[in-house]
Amino acid sequence: MTRLADKVAFITGAGSGIGRASALRMAEEGASVMCTDIDGDAARATSLVIQQSGGKAEGESLNVTDSDAVKAMLKQTESVLGQLDVVFNNAGIGGSGDWDATISVNLTGVRNGCLH
Repeated sequence: MTRLADKVAFITGAGSGIGRASALRMAEEGASVMCTDIDGDAARATSLVIQQSGGKAEGESLNVTDSDAVKAMLKQTESVLGQLDVVFNNAGIGGSGDWDATISVNLTGVRNGCLH
């Protein structure tokens, strides 16, 4: 399928779970994908799977709670892959751990992705 041919997607939390599955699916649909994750190795592993399947992807480490880092990564994505068409603010954490960390990643991280 090619519903996303010539489109550029930026995905947070692309190293595992829903983010990884979404990155792989968007690539299958023809998108060039910037895979980001707090775990840079996991993001790069996702991008490697896409590349080995003939797609175009990059993988980078990104802390979504850092607004300046998100802004810089969005700019990097556009310089490397082209104008953004899709931003999927997927990164999140769960559990009964640190409330401030959960809010920072799950809410502030999404805000940072939308802000820039």
